[in-house]
Amino acid sequence: MNQVDHYFFNEFKNELSEKSKKTNHINFDSLISEVLLRNNLQRSDLSNLEELHDWFSKVYSQSYIDDILSMYDANEFIIHSPNDIELHQKEKTKLKVEFLCNEDYELSLTFLTRKLNIEWNFSNPFASFKDTRGCVDLRISLTHPCLSPAKQAKLFIRVHSKENFNLSDFSFDANAKALTRDLIKTYKNVVIAGSTGSGKTSFLRVCKSLCDQDEHHVIIEDVAEIDGDISNSTHLLSHQSEGKSLNDYCTYALRMSPKRIFLGEIRSQEIIPFLLAMNTGHKGMMTTIHANSAKDTLLRLTTLFSIFSTSKSGIDFTQILRLICQCVDHVIFIEDKKIKE
Repeated sequence: MNQVDHYFFNEFKNELSEKSKKTNHINFDSLISEVLLRNNLQRSDLSNLEELHDWFSKVYSQSYIDDILSMYDANEFIIHSPNDIELHQKEKTKLKVEFLCNEDYELSLTFLTRKLNIEWNFSNPFASFKDTRGCVDLRISLTHPCLSPAKQAKLFIRVHSKENFNLSDFSFDANAKALTRDLIKTYKNVVIAGSTGSGKTSFLRVCKSLCDQDEHHVIIEDVAEIDGDISNSTHLLSHQSEGKSLNDYCTYALRMSPKRIFLGEIRSQEIIPFLLAMNTGHKGMMTTIHANSAKDTLLRLTTLFSIFSTSKSGIDFTQILRLICQCVDHVIFIEDKKIKE
């Protein structure tokens, strides 16, 4: 890169950073023209326009995400650094490529979150959100450099299948399918359990599709993964702002006259209002949870309830377990996108 190219690249980069603070819509050609004009240069003075465009696409539009999605058939990607990418296919694969320097990689993640109005900084070092690339829906999670002793940002990508699953995809057992349909028809409270990537959310979507679609459903999630028609569903997405947590929404939902409540996943204090809602007569409630078996699910629910209970005197573990067994009608354990228990 000659001196003019090097100088222009720095000017272009600075202008992009400044402009992105004011707008989420930046055009490459317009930006080039503005920087050229301000520096009294012509396009013919530059020999690196193609490289600049490639850099702009990677930093501002994260084209490297589109590249790996088109090149590799995997359901999960972890970008540990700009030269260290991990793919999760049938077997884990490591790629050693360098698509950006580390500073520009971090800048690209800043642009990604800024364009989606996601807070990602020292005060909010972890972000998780939905993004769409072409016809592919992604769940993206980010860790900020401030969390790492190496000051390294990380990008985690989960690819959501566009495939429309049905109950038969999760089981060939006629009895299991009949029982699942009956649990939904009779408004039983169901917890769907499994490990990461087991198919819990996909199965929850299948269960929702078997419900009466004319009912009023309240859907509570941190990232939009459960479909719902706006005419008969109230969809609430959590946020770090006060009053917008899953816990808050579980409380609000009870005032919305829901026929059913779908909670994307139980992880912390939202377990309290969700289970107490079951205990006060709400039926047909469904959620997912990370667990190792159906039996382990009950112990995990009990442990979470114990940890996040606000009772100063404390509630006996056995009493909580009894409460959960009274409230939860069935646990369905999913493994490798199949009903296991």
